[in-house]
Amino acid sequence: MSLKPHPVAAFILSLLGGVIITFSSLFVIVIGSAITFFIGGVGGYIGLLGLLCGSVIIFYSLKLRTDPKTHTISGSIIIIASFISWIVAVGGFGIGFLLALFGGILGLIWRPPNNRQ
Repeated sequence: MSLKPHPVAAFILSLLGGVIITFSSLFVIVIGSAITFFIGGVGGYIGLLGLLCGSVIIFYSLKLRTDPKTHTISGSIIIIASFISWIVAVGGFGIGFLLALFGGILGLIWRPPNNRQ
């Protein structure tokens, strides 16, 4: 099976960042719900937004792998979602934010190799 050239580093970094952000969002959901239990568990809802950001980052990192023609849009959305995750999910404890951010930047600036023969 031969895949088209794709941004490998952008894919790996943003996928790892998305997974870390998703897991940290689960932590925020549990802790946020426990702390804000008496006011309706508002902290858990903030964690759900982080879970959404992590899922968006994972989806668009997989899109970088499967459809490299959309690398500009995918990279841009990964960057935006990583900044939003910094606010709502503590950015995957910082490391998830940085991995997703660098992966999004690499996806944004990636150029397909020339096929001169």
